Amino acid sequence: MAVIINQTMAERFWPGTDPVGKRMRLGSTDNMNPWLKIVGVVSDVKQYGLDRDTKTQFHLPFRQRPLRYRTLLVRTEGEPTRLIGAIQNKVDKLDEDQPFFNIRTLETLLSDTMAPRSTAFVLLGLFSSLALSLAAVGIYGVLSYTVSQRTGEFGLRMALGAQRQDILRLVLGEGWLLTFAGVIAGLLGAFFLTRFMSSVLYGVAPTDLETFVGMVLGCVALFAG
Repeated sequence: MAVIINQTMAERFWPGTDPVGKRMRLGSTDNMNPWLKIVGVVSDVKQYGLDRDTKTQFHLPFRQRPLRYRTLLVRTEGEPTRLIGAIQNKVDKLDEDQPFFNIRTLETLLSDTMAPRSTAFVLLGLFSSLALSLAAVGIYGVLSYTVSQRTGEFGLRMALGAQRQDILRLVLGEGWLLTFAGVIAGLLGAFFLTRFMSSVLYGVAPTDLETFVGMVLGCVALFAG
C-alpha cells in the first residue's frame, strides 16, 4: 500500500535523508496494520488554520481508504467561476447522484478564514492611529508650552553668554529625556501586553523587533522641541 507524506513529517522522522521508498505503519508498534510504502513527499498544507503550526500529515489513495465526502480542487486559467457549469456537467456524467455543493474559490476561502482577524486588525489600526495622534498632539503641546514658559530663562541665559545652539541643546536634551523615559515605559508595557494578542497574529511575533523600534513619537518630540 502506498502513502504520500508532507515535508514536516519527512523532516521529523527521516531528517537529512530521502524518505521515498521507506516504510511506515499507523498506530503502535505491536499492531497488525499493514505496512505503507512512502512514494512521495509533498509541501505542507495549513489544513487546521493559518495561525497553527503545521502538523505531520500523510495522504492515502482513495481506493485504499474511501471517504464519505470528496473535495475537488480545480486549477483554472482566467475567472474560475465561469467553469462551474462545465465542472458540474463533468461530475454528473461520472455520477449523476453525486452532490455538488459548497463551491468556493481559494481567494474566497482565504478571505473567509482571515475575516475575523482582518476585522480585529482594522479596529486596532483605527484605535492605535487615534491614540498615536492624541499622543503626538499631547507631546507637542506639553513641550511647546514648557518652552514658551521658559522664554525669560532663555533670554537670561543668552544675556549671560549662552549661544543659540546651547539653548537648542538644552531644550532638545530635556525633551528627549522625558520622551525616552516614556518610550521605555511604553515598550515594557507593550512587551507584556502584546502576548495577549498572539491569538490574532499571523506571521508576526508578539515581540516583533521591527514594530518596537518605531520612533514616531520620538520624531514628534524632536519637532516639538
